[in-house]
Amino acid sequence: MPVAEEYQLKKSSTTDGEWKLVPFYEWFLKLAEVVNKYLYSMWYDGLIFGFCSKEDAESLLRSIPRSVLLVRFSDIEYAKIKISVKDRNG
Repeated sequence: MPVAEEYQLKKSSTTDGEWKLVPFYEWFLKLAEVVNKYLYSMWYDGLIFGFCSKEDAESLLRSIPRSVLLVRFSDIEYAKIKISVKDRNG
């Protein structure tokens, strides 16, 4: 579901949340700040996958035969990272 559609659903729901649309450059610069502040060495070493959707991450993890951890940027939540894990059992 595209971010704008999901935003509209969350915006009209009765639950409290901090959903808001932000310009791309704010989203990107905030992620750059997070990487520079907390994840720079992992980024520099190529350990952060970065820009991919949840579906792409799941597909990628399914194709890898060993246990693995994937760090990516959230495409929905502002300035958040997501961590996906595949253990030995799949």
